[in-house]
Amino acid sequence: MKKTLLFLLAFGAMLSFGQSQNKGTIKVVVYGLRNNSGQVGIRIFNKPEGFPSDGAKVLKEIFVKPANGEATFELPNWSFGTYAIGSIHDENGNKDLDKNFIGIPKEGFGTSNNPNMTFGTPSFKTASFGLNQPESTVKIKMVYF
Repeated sequence: MKKTLLFLLAFGAMLSFGQSQNKGTIKVVVYGLRNNSGQVGIRIFNKPEGFPSDGAKVLKEIFVKPANGEATFELPNWSFGTYAIGSIHDENGNKDLDKNFIGIPKEGFGTSNNPNMTFGTPSFKTASFGLNQPESTVKIKMVYF
């Protein structure tokens, strides 16, 4: 009985060790906020469909209160793979990126890899990054027009 229990415990430990080797933590730092009003939100995608703003296609959406001109997110236990992150500085707290009458954002926004956004929203491919180690830090610079 003791040998069976010991075997099961060892086998379970090996399984959990193997699974943890294929997962990691994504740390996201959104910086360059013009103030600490409202909240900062991120949306994480693992496919191009819906990136960066379609809430129906998002894997996870999180909002936090900013401090000292930045917001930090700690996302543990994510499977290794390819992801892209979109972020907004939701200054009025309505969980939307507010725009003016011609569609120009009135609040801050950004994506992983900080691509040039002069001519529209970046693609998933441009903003994507790989998680293939225990911890990966993604820094997103907030853009305001």
